[in-house]
Amino acid sequence: MNTATFFGQMAKLHDTPFFVLDGEGLIVAVNESFATLFQASTADLVGTYLDPLLAENSPTVQCAVDRAQRSNDTGIGAFRMRAKDNPNLHFPYAEIAHRSPSNGQLHIAFRVHRMTEFLLLNAKIDALRSEVKERANSENERRVALDQLRTILDSMDSLVYVSDFETHEVLLINEYGKQTWGDIEGKKCWQSLHAGQTGPCDFCTSEYLFDDNGEPTGVYVWQIKNSLTGKWYECRDQAMRWPDGRFVRMEIATDITQRKAMEDKLSDNLKEKELLLHELSHRTKNNMQMIKALLDLKIAGIKDPRMKAILRETGGRILSMSLVHEKLYQSENLADIDLKSYIRELSEYLIQEFNVEDKDITIDFEFCEPEVRLSLDQSMPCALILAELTTNAIQHAFIGRDKGELRIRLTWQNEKRICITVEDNGRGLPNDFDLDRAKSFGLKIANGLACKQLRGDMTFQQVEGASFRFCFDRQFPPEQT
Repeated sequence: MNTATFFGQMAKLHDTPFFVLDGEGLIVAVNESFATLFQASTADLVGTYLDPLLAENSPTVQCAVDRAQRSNDTGIGAFRMRAKDNPNLHFPYAEIAHRSPSNGQLHIAFRVHRMTEFLLLNAKIDALRSEVKERANSENERRVALDQLRTILDSMDSLVYVSDFETHEVLLINEYGKQTWGDIEGKKCWQSLHAGQTGPCDFCTSEYLFDDNGEPTGVYVWQIKNSLTGKWYECRDQAMRWPDGRFVRMEIATDITQRKAMEDKLSDNLKEKELLLHELSHRTKNNMQMIKALLDLKIAGIKDPRMKAILRETGGRILSMSLVHEKLYQSENLADIDLKSYIRELSEYLIQEFNVEDKDITIDFEFCEPEVRLSLDQSMPCALILAELTTNAIQHAFIGRDKGELRIRLTWQNEKRICITVEDNGRGLPNDFDLDRAKSFGLKIANGLACKQLRGDMTFQQVEGASFRFCFDRQFPPEQT
């Protein structure tokens, strides 16, 4: 049996496309499966060349012939053929080359793989190749991003480290941290950064870095004295995305040991200053009360009613200033006093001091919200004005009456301006009364303090009795302006 006959019989045995070429590229045998691709019979194809069936972008038959002549062995390859329903059909094959021992004639048999299996395999290979490439690119991008991040962090003079929320493994620590704590990447943060820890730190801030919806809350700032270094650090913690997509905890810890020492020193100095100011206010109050007591002794020995009244008014002014220092002494910050409580205490004292005829005089207070606090610079003139207006009403408004009522109002005129009104339901003042031309020494003092020292104004109004109001801009404390 010659070679051509042998391959012809082999063609009939295959259910997949099978054909045989001679050394010139001439088809010498085909099976029905191959002929069906071109809607032709086996007789139509035998004796024709394969080249006209190939697509333009296909390897040539000569390539397969040359390879067979060189190796005289099996091989694999693929043609692209002009099939009836597909002008560019991918045609993978396995080839077997055979040279006749008798005459040296070359024949090459081509067995075509099943297309569906091949295409699926090829698709899987392409997909795998694409995935490998994407992973390689992604890994390279992560590596570049991590290198860039490390370069930036290593330039900082603060500890910077990144740890896993679940395992507490240190994923990255910068050069500053390595110099103090060593290269602890891969170790537990609570074991490496702090001393004496047997588990995750009870002061760990991880719970503050996410909201109820699992979203990062931003930077959380806190301070701690490190148990390994003995230094104070200000820590800025936050949740961030790691290159692999998971959330990690990043902490930037800055050494603030020197700052804490300065703060402690300032705090000690401030406490010392507060003690001195408390003592100063206390002694000033005591000295003023001593002066007031001496005046009271002098008054007791004077028979002239006019002189007694003058000394009593002077004592009232001293007491109003003494009460300011008492309020400062009782205050926690020594910077200001609560104006509401001061007005109440001063008014009640003045009634006891100057209601010598024991008349039924009541006081109605009307205070605004929020709380009004004044500095010492404004409290002292305000106290003197209140003392003068209240004393004046007690002494002169209810002459010839058994009882009377005082009304003291503290209100806001605007966001900065305070108004204090002192009015009575007494006999009032003459119709031609002019505050700027008042002869009363007390009213002159009150008007002068309101206009010049407080840089405000004072007005008078004739109502049921007399009504005086003075207004000024509050200058302290600035955080309440």
